[in-house]
Amino acid sequence: MDRSINSAQWQPPWRSFHVTSATYRDELAELDPIIDDTLPEASSSRVMGRSRLPPDPTPGSVSELIHLLDAYRKSMQSEEDYFTPDLHHTRTLIWNAFATLAESSRTSLMELHAPEFKELAFIARLVAVSAAEHVSRIGLLINVMKACGQRESIWWYEERMYPHTDAPDGTRTCGEIINEMLDEGFHPRHRTYNILLRARVREHGPAKAESWLHSIVAENAETLPQRTGPRVPLTLSVQLFNGLVHGHVRNGYMRDAVRCVQRMESHGLAPNAYTWLYLIHGYVRAGDRQSMLRALQTMKVAGVRPTKAIYEKVVSGLLNGGPAKRDFEAEELSGISQQSGASATTDEERAMGDAIEMYEEMTSAGFRPGVVVYNTFMAAYLNRGDLAKVRSLFDEMVAASVHPDAGSYSIAIRASVRADNLAGVDEIFEHMCSSHVEPDLVVYGNVMSAHSHVGNLERIHYYLQHMQGRGFQPSYHIWHILINAYCQARDLRGALAVVERMRQDGFRITEITYNTMMHGYGLVGDLEGVEKMFTLISGLRVKTSIFVFNTAIAAYARNGDRAGAMRVYLSMIGKGYPPDRVTFNILINMESKQLDAVGAGEFYRSMINHGIEPDARTYAPLVTMHSKRVDLPRARALQRHMLTLAMASGSIVPHNALLTGLVRKRDVTGAIDEYNFATTVHNAPPDTATFDMLVRVHAHDGDVEGARRWFDRCAEVGVPRDTTLWNALLTAYVVKGDHDAAFGVFEEMKKEGFRPDIFTATLMLKVGLKNQAAEAERSEEQRVRTGGTPTRVRPPPRRSVTGPSLRRDDAVARPPNRDASQPLPPEEVREPPVSVPSSAGDDDPVDISSQSAASTPVVSDEELVAFAAADVDEVASPSSQSDTPTSHPKVS
Repeated sequence: MDRSINSAQWQPPWRSFHVTSATYRDELAELDPIIDDTLPEASSSRVMGRSRLPPDPTPGSVSELIHLLDAYRKSMQSEEDYFTPDLHHTRTLIWNAFATLAESSRTSLMELHAPEFKELAFIARLVAVSAAEHVSRIGLLINVMKACGQRESIWWYEERMYPHTDAPDGTRTCGEIINEMLDEGFHPRHRTYNILLRARVREHGPAKAESWLHSIVAENAETLPQRTGPRVPLTLSVQLFNGLVHGHVRNGYMRDAVRCVQRMESHGLAPNAYTWLYLIHGYVRAGDRQSMLRALQTMKVAGVRPTKAIYEKVVSGLLNGGPAKRDFEAEELSGISQQSGASATTDEERAMGDAIEMYEEMTSAGFRPGVVVYNTFMAAYLNRGDLAKVRSLFDEMVAASVHPDAGSYSIAIRASVRADNLAGVDEIFEHMCSSHVEPDLVVYGNVMSAHSHVGNLERIHYYLQHMQGRGFQPSYHIWHILINAYCQARDLRGALAVVERMRQDGFRITEITYNTMMHGYGLVGDLEGVEKMFTLISGLRVKTSIFVFNTAIAAYARNGDRAGAMRVYLSMIGKGYPPDRVTFNILINMESKQLDAVGAGEFYRSMINHGIEPDARTYAPLVTMHSKRVDLPRARALQRHMLTLAMASGSIVPHNALLTGLVRKRDVTGAIDEYNFATTVHNAPPDTATFDMLVRVHAHDGDVEGARRWFDRCAEVGVPRDTTLWNALLTAYVVKGDHDAAFGVFEEMKKEGFRPDIFTATLMLKVGLKNQAAEAERSEEQRVRTGGTPTRVRPPPRRSVTGPSLRRDDAVARPPNRDASQPLPPEEVREPPVSVPSSAGDDDPVDISSQSAASTPVVSDEELVAFAAADVDEVASPSSQSDTPTSHPKVS
């Protein structure tokens, strides 16, 4: 994001999006009330005690460390000595260099001057690590300073106090350190009391801490004349009051924070930039945009110049706070829309416009956009579903030499997960590790969850070992991610093994565990296993919720057992569980797959009668159903209504659903118009399924040029090809009768690394048999001309063909039947090929509405002759044999 950016580049899409607080990251930990008491002192040593830098900063040497510290200090000067998270990468490099030298060449650190050691202490405090690691780092630094002959100073004790300010007994520990300080002849100063005040605020609350502060100030004033040695009067200061304001804001008490500022002013103390930063941050947390903007204006009137951190906080508040956020949170709880689409659009467009305006004011003030601004806009676009914009901003950040932090990587990974871009997930994770940014359990959970949805056990075990190598152990959430991965891979025995390992490691078997296993049995078509898991949940007195019923309904619906799904649905209602949006979406999807417009319509009306607002997953199967029934006017009307309500969130799914009907109708013009509408008006990025249908609509008419043109455009826009798309192109040549070109496409497909599947085999046999028939006809004509003996030509023997509608589930060995009295018997468990596995938390139930379809079995070149010929129009398109193309994302 360079300085030349303008509002035209940041214009929000015409459609409206929901802005929720789901991606809002509380950054209060970065707002340290002690920093403003530290930085001026640090800035007085900007030359770091050196007239010139040592030459030749050899990598790994103390000279390199000195040069890094000097560059860091200059960067701080450019930020006017205010704390900025943009330098997190530099701080990490500096500390790693110091820690390496402290271990391998401690004596070389004697070249460091006292201000440089002090800067290292400041850096050690700002690097995001645990309290225990912070204590360890400060201890290492003090030991090195002692070994290097540095003179002991009061700030050594203050740095020892700081890591304990968040501990439950921080006040006691800080008091003990102060006693040691007094024993060594050092008298507490303002910063000492500021650190102690922070500990008291955390432990006793801001009100009691303020009473203590006033008493200690009064006591200090009484005893000061009687002291011997240095006399440091303790008076109320802006920094001490900022510590109290910070405490009120942290606890969410904005009125108390404002009163505290008023008391500060009554003592003749004017609020500084940090005071206003804490207040603005508090209003952002409360979602109060108006108060936030008023505070900003009041600060400007008071003559306090906004800092970069204040601009960043206001931009964040405009995009992630305000009345719109609270409305959408209420919608999540009630399931009922409280704001019309037009109103939501207006609010969000206004918020985005205000944020861009504030961004431009920040750049005009000379502040370069940093990681906070990028993270804020990335999170906003992630909430809006504009996943391509999230990735482009991440790439722009890297190109602008703005080092992403853990939040940046987390947002980018989540965008790739939602876009089903597994290669992007892996790429961003590797970039994170190479940038010295430590992934946490949340990041590991995101990347593992992405691969678990497709059953990619190899990658999940890689991340599991990577996580354990960094000292993390699987949490409840990670365990269930691994269980779900085995279920998605149709390996129920492996999933049972993970459950047993989880139990052995002391984790309780909960409703989520049985729910995940029930979902797995549904994937392999084992309805008896589904029934047993469903029974065990109540038989073992595990907490039951609507998620259990939804999983069971989805399992029966997936396997075409409408009677079983309705039985569970009626049982759920009979037990007092009202159906929710997920329940109705499953049932509507079930009826839509059967092309039962009456049944789908009944559940849709029932959903409305229950006061539940339909969403994208409600309308998408309805659009697909009417498209397959070639009822295009109704399909288009539903799709446009869905887009008007801003439910598609930049998704190509509703457009693909309508394209299904246009392809069936062989409406080439309509298909191209829908593609243009999706990409230019709706700004929806096309996927492989989109181009598959565009190629296929031309292929059905034998339009080789049109099919090849859309096939090539797929690669031009960066959409990956798959075997299904190659089959669509192959169909065009087969229908046209250009058999030589068809064989050329087949060879080109193999050269590109794509393996043929059953549809490829059938098409090639069609070509082969037609060539054989033509050759026989030419041979017969030659025989008639020469008067030879008739030759009987026999076609190759016909063999049974595995139908494209056969699920991969049927090829998986089902686990043996179990007695319901023994839920997960160890004798059925085999150890998975890993050291430790992973899971999905209590508030993260299995997503039963977005499972991918089973992949089509592949065949080798030698097996091509084993399949009989069939009608091209039937075998060329997987969608003619099954509801969903096997290699494309499933419309839920």
